[in-house]
Amino acid sequence: MSRYFHISPWVLLLTISTIFFSCESSIEYTCSDFKSRVVLESIFSPDSSWHVQVTKSKCRFNPDEEIFIDDVNVQITNISADPQYDLNVDRLDKSQFHVKNKCIPGNLYRILVESMIDGELVRSEAFGRVPAVPETFVDIREIKNDAGVSYFEIDFKLKQSGIEENYYIMNLVDLGEEESDIVIDTLGNGNEGGTQSPNENAIVDFRNGSDGLDLEFIDKDDFTSGEYNGTMYTPVRSNISGPNGSLANKKYAMRVRSVSQDLFEFYKTLDEYDNSNPYAGSISNPLDIHSNVSNGFGIFSGYNQTLHLIKP
Repeated sequence: MSRYFHISPWVLLLTISTIFFSCESSIEYTCSDFKSRVVLESIFSPDSSWHVQVTKSKCRFNPDEEIFIDDVNVQITNISADPQYDLNVDRLDKSQFHVKNKCIPGNLYRILVESMIDGELVRSEAFGRVPAVPETFVDIREIKNDAGVSYFEIDFKLKQSGIEENYYIMNLVDLGEEESDIVIDTLGNGNEGGTQSPNENAIVDFRNGSDGLDLEFIDKDDFTSGEYNGTMYTPVRSNISGPNGSLANKKYAMRVRSVSQDLFEFYKTLDEYDNSNPYAGSISNPLDIHSNVSNGFGIFSGYNQTLHLIKP
């Protein structure tokens, strides 16, 4: 008795098609299913103007929808003071508010945003504080390798604070043009080159061991016996000129920011989002940006910083 039998190719094709397409269904999504939320952003420090931005989220399928909120009130209270007091806040335009008071390191602030969104009163709240200035020690040396290429070797030490949360973010910043003949190679020439930084105060690439990073995140678990020690290697060249123009007379500094845990998680998740693969599509896991705003999205937190000029 034969164990084989013949199947028509058309019957086989019909069977396979049924398997692949029988489970297919379409899901319709309209903006009527979307509910707008308050989007709040305010990152403040004692040495800069204090601004607050308030907008609302919008449906991605309605790109022409306004993000501005006409009826919105912002109240900021210093709840560490005795007695507590409200800060002076002025509205500058449709989304920007200016705080006339300076923030005080160590003090805790509460922001309350009341807004009318789609005919509904929405109350959003967040808490933020300014840590103390980070205690850092830096030793900067210019070194030339065997190929004659110069770079900065930066040894640094962070002292752990006994009262702070001990979260830090470090990066290299462009301070603009100064009288100097030593500049960082941001043209990307060679394997150790960074990336072109078109804007003043923009983040540029620095070296930490063999890894090229824009931001370095240091939390309380990275400290040993109350200290954190590290070394950066930053390539430099003198009087750079090339197809992208001259980068001579530029001044750079290593910036160390002490931040709250909320601001630390915000920047860290934002950095992960910026470095994620935009072409991964639906097979990638969604990345959520950290927020400390109740009944809304965004960040309300302060920082303190110290700058170390990179000059041998």
